Amino acid sequence: MAMCLLCRRNMLIEFLAAFRYPICIVSNADRADAESALARHGIVVDAIVTSEEFHRGGVELVKRRLKKFAKRPTYITLDIDVVDPAFAPGTGTPQVGGLSSAQILDLVRGLKRMNLVGCDLVEVSPPYDNGEITSLLAANLLYELICLF
Repeated sequence: MAMCLLCRRNMLIEFLAAFRYPICIVSNADRADAESALARHGIVVDAIVTSEEFHRGGVELVKRRLKKFAKRPTYITLDIDVVDPAFAPGTGTPQVGGLSSAQILDLVRGLKRMNLVGCDLVEVSPPYDNGEITSLLAANLLYELICLF
């Protein structure tokens, strides 16, 4: 089973690494920081796409990196804080410079050729969600993910 991780999920990463599942991360973290943090736990990541790389290369960059996982059973987890707080303020760890709502929707829609076995979406915090725009985006993202099965 492959894993596509759209932000930090240390427990899940450690679990997947223990079973030698491939891991792909799309994150607001700096590449060197992400790699060194994971290396401290002995975890090798198969693909990391930083938000800066995503902004330069777009969805096509992520699709190319995920292509090697296409036929493998894959679990997708979305961490809403990968989205810029201008589009998803309702999270406990907002990350400036993240993806727009259109970019994350495009990314999720680009997963249609993956062999998905499950998905989740985490880190939505209603107390911080002014106008419920984070909840609305999260609901739409989950709908898009379910449509991929």
